[in-house]
Amino acid sequence: MHRELLRNLQEWKTLYEVREVGDELVCGNRAFTLWDAIRFYDSRESLPTRQKESLQFCLYENMKERDAAVRMGISPSNPVSIYATIGITSLLTMASHGEIPGYYIEVRRVSHVV
Repeated sequence: MHRELLRNLQEWKTLYEVREVGDELVCGNRAFTLWDAIRFYDSRESLPTRQKESLQFCLYENMKERDAAVRMGISPSNPVSIYATIGITSLLTMASHGEIPGYYIEVRRVSHVV
């Protein structure tokens, strides 16, 4: 869910500014405000450089992975979107521990029985 929030954040901001959509989005049983999504995205500044860049390029700017890798100054064959996944996981962990001011999320662990 957070991956898609970041991937569509620029469009949401633009549509909100031209009054095409509101500032609240309901996803399943969870509601987000535009301001929550911006706060979550802005908290990437506390992440290591590669995670921060990957979140920005691969998700927020919706670049192709190869293009993002080149922009990051590394081999185009490097699967840099994994850094975005790790970054989102880190941000969700921070949010669940109350480390993102004004943004808290409860993370539930799901166990699978085989």
